[in-house]
Amino acid sequence: MNRKLDIGGTLSQIFSIYGEQAGVLLPLAFGLYLLVAIISGLFAGNFLLGLVAFGVGVIAATLYQGMVVSLVRDVQDGRRDSSVGQLIEATWPVVLPLIGAGILAGIGMSSS
Repeated sequence: MNRKLDIGGTLSQIFSIYGEQAGVLLPLAFGLYLLVAIISGLFAGNFLLGLVAFGVGVIAATLYQGMVVSLVRDVQDGRRDSSVGQLIEATWPVVLPLIGAGILAGIGMSSS
């Protein structure tokens, strides 16, 4: 397998998928991050509750990223078959491993 990576084609495909799925991705991001903003606002000023709000933000960001990956995988066949609920169900079990991978990656990048 000696295929070369076509960066321009890959970026074009990424923006095409994001544009086609904006009706799903944008409201989903808005809802998740609105919840994070409300929780952060309510817990502002208290260190321990601020840590809880930070944790909620990390979980929401990881969940959203995983849902985007699931959605892109779903549309690779030419159409989106999964509902938002199905995307959440597919992503939720891997949120903690994704957070762990992110922490390990951060440690690895910071130590070099």
